Amino acid sequence: MQPQGAPQQQYIAGTPQQVVITPGQQVMMVQGQRDSLPIVIGVVYALWNLLAMGLMGLVVIAGLFIADAGSENGSDEYAALGGFVLIIGIIGMLFSMVGIYAGVEIARYKKRGVYIGLAMCGLGIGINLLFAVMAESPPDMFNLGCNVLCGGFIALPLMISSIGAQME
Repeated sequence: MQPQGAPQQQYIAGTPQQVVITPGQQVMMVQGQRDSLPIVIGVVYALWNLLAMGLMGLVVIAGLFIADAGSENGSDEYAALGGFVLIIGIIGMLFSMVGIYAGVEIARYKKRGVYIGLAMCGLGIGINLLFAVMAESPPDMFNLGCNVLCGGFIALPLMISSIGAQME
């Protein structure tokens, strides 16, 4: 029995692991468990893109309804508008699928997922600016701000050096 207030003794069990290192080779040992931040960021990003994919599915359905209504009435304008909305919805679904893939890769501690996610945010900024130039109007500052915040959120695992060293 130990007297009260005395520190408890700690025991370390197990056997040391032998590592063979060739001369001139750089070795980095990461001990302990991996940080959970990439998992959280990857899951949140994948779920956000899953929600966006569902919304784009609704846009596709709306495009089909508009095109159908235009073809029944003989209005080429509504049919063309429906086709445009349908194409925008399909492109949005494809982007969302790439975003889901990036989120899964981030959650699997892959740097590739961070790079793909950052490319998606950059592409969103580029599309926003392209539409602003085509419409001869100022860019949507809310959309630009959201893409910048999303890029910062996605880049967190690489900005924190201890987590970036854990990623492959």
